[in-house]
Amino acid sequence: MGESIRVVIESDDGHPVCKHGPALLFERRIENEFQRFYACSAYRDQNECPLHVRVDQNEAKLQDRHLLTENKENSLNLAHDQSILMQKVLKESTFERSYCHTCHTFLIASEKISNAHKHHTIQKSITNEQIQRPTTFLRSLSNDKREAQYFFSDESLKCFGHIFKRLQINKIVCIGAPRLHEFLKYHKSKLHIESILLDLDTRFYSFHNRDGLCDFFHYNMFNNYFFGGDEVQMKFHQFLQNANNEKCCIFTDPPFGCRTEPLVSTLQTISQTYRRLNRSHDILPIFWVFPYFMEMYITSLMPEMDMLDYKIDYTNHETYHSGQDGRKQGSPVRIFTNVPSHLIDLSIVNGYRLCKKCKRWVSTENQHCDQCKKCPSKNGDTYVHCKLCATCVKPSYRHCNNCWRCTQIENHQCNKYQLQLKCMICLQKGHNETNCHKWFAVCGKNTKEITKLKAKSIKIGRRICLLCFKPGHNENTCAKRKHLLDEISFLNQCYNKLSNIHYTVTM
Repeated sequence: MGESIRVVIESDDGHPVCKHGPALLFERRIENEFQRFYACSAYRDQNECPLHVRVDQNEAKLQDRHLLTENKENSLNLAHDQSILMQKVLKESTFERSYCHTCHTFLIASEKISNAHKHHTIQKSITNEQIQRPTTFLRSLSNDKREAQYFFSDESLKCFGHIFKRLQINKIVCIGAPRLHEFLKYHKSKLHIESILLDLDTRFYSFHNRDGLCDFFHYNMFNNYFFGGDEVQMKFHQFLQNANNEKCCIFTDPPFGCRTEPLVSTLQTISQTYRRLNRSHDILPIFWVFPYFMEMYITSLMPEMDMLDYKIDYTNHETYHSGQDGRKQGSPVRIFTNVPSHLIDLSIVNGYRLCKKCKRWVSTENQHCDQCKKCPSKNGDTYVHCKLCATCVKPSYRHCNNCWRCTQIENHQCNKYQLQLKCMICLQKGHNETNCHKWFAVCGKNTKEITKLKAKSIKIGRRICLLCFKPGHNENTCAKRKHLLDEISFLNQCYNKLSNIHYTVTM
């Protein structure tokens, strides 16, 4: 069975603490043995943060709780010091301003020749434009398991702004999306949108806390931890409160290598706080930027999230952008949102069209399938309909009669592939529908009869559903499925009489 690790979501009271706030509780399964341990919420590499405490080491559970107070004091002091420094910087001319990328701080004329920065990386002549848009000159932190700072292109930012305006959103909580925050600030007079930035990167203290305005909070999205303590969290709650028909939303661009469970917990907690503060049952709109191939990880935990067919470009990623050196099918990064997709307007973006049948905007290569009744493409290719699978698949896939699925042609090995298959009937892993002996026992068919039905499907070139034995659809979309299997579905979780446990539907 191998090893698997999951995050256990619970109150972090009593969890050990590191400099990134309360740790997360993890559960590791090796074969049939379980181990629970605490580890840093922000850094998965122990070389970056060494916190690792087994649950049975009770004496260590409360270790370093004093760091909570230390974090608060350091955060507040840093915010104050950087605010004062920025006031000095703004009084200097462009040619007398420098920024030390090694120390992450500004230098003014009198400090330029300081020996303390002699061998550091210094950038000179910082303009007002750069101060207003710091991600245009700050060096990005690009470890996917940590900060993973990939900055949106101007075209993507304009698209976001257009979406917000059409939805009449005028307050945005940017969680780990610094370039969007500065874009909204820079175009505030045009967009009329207020925003705040919640981020782990303390460099933004220098740019977003001045003139008595506080729009940057040092924050860890994976444990919903405000480093500045209750005072800062109270300011965040004040921002969440709506007045005069205000409409707020969350926009998050987390590291692509992150665990989704703790971030989902954070988003749900903020949503609950939003409803409580506003004494309302209104849904807080959420926009989550993530690659399309991570869809299952989001929708299995938040079934209300739908993936939009808009490709997000970055300026500093090797391939996640348009152009000759970009990915052939365009960026794989998408927006997941709980806003109904028919309300999202992409009319200002080239390469997209409104599908009148789906009633949503899709990329031009994403052609509507009348048999599947949707525009099926997710990866930027034009999908094709496989009659033997009774669904649309990637154009590079070919149907394998042995596996009873469309698969990649290159290096395809049936035995290995079938071990990863999930049967559409019993929902269990390791076999396909033509080998579901649990179902054969219920429906009264034997292996020989099923083999004949499979051969008939191949002969007529259309799939014969092994639930109702009618051609033209698969077992996953069979209209009689719930009745035949006594199946119960709630959100993305399914249970039927052939299964002993609940399964998440990922097909």
